Amino acid sequence: MSKYGQAYYRGKESNYIFGYNNLRFKAFWLRRLQILKNAASSGNLLDLGCAFGFFIKAVENDFKVYGLDISQYAVSRAKKIVSNPETIKSGDINKGIPFVENFDVIVAFDIIEHLSDPLGAFDIVNKALKSKGNFYLELPLSKTLIDRDKGHNYRPLEEWLGLLEQSNFETWFIKTYFTIGLRGIMVPSKHLGNYCSIIAKKT
Repeated sequence: MSKYGQAYYRGKESNYIFGYNNLRFKAFWLRRLQILKNAASSGNLLDLGCAFGFFIKAVENDFKVYGLDISQYAVSRAKKIVSNPETIKSGDINKGIPFVENFDVIVAFDIIEHLSDPLGAFDIVNKALKSKGNFYLELPLSKTLIDRDKGHNYRPLEEWLGLLEQSNFETWFIKTYFTIGLRGIMVPSKHLGNYCSIIAKKT
């Protein structure tokens, strides 16, 4: 049984303590939608770790959207709500992106900290982006009060920025937050930041 099956999205050994389905409301994504506007407002967008497709659903009127997730269960859920289910695929980012398209924006929310080889993933993302394309990622920097996911690999912000630079990205947007672990409750904070938003441009 896959680690990222139905039980995971219901909150077992994950931080979705109220169930991932509660993230279906567009209001949950408003902060990320606002940040996305800093990078692009149209074009091809790939959501890495798209889960049930809620973010894709929120932006599909503005972008040509694609989704990739390692969980076949999540992909089956996403295909039921998006307008073009053929653009949602199951796969491991460290094994490549199974689309021939190049992207204006690639987003990765709460995914990179799960990877054993984030540098390899960053290299793959860089190759899949168009010239000057943007990589928008969000991830925790350290353990939070609510953290039941044993698959998290934490690094300080400076280390993540260094890995992005190694993969030929230029970081131009950074914002840090304090959270107890619930993504809907985050307070901007420079000194107590344990979570971050980053947008990096392909150089």
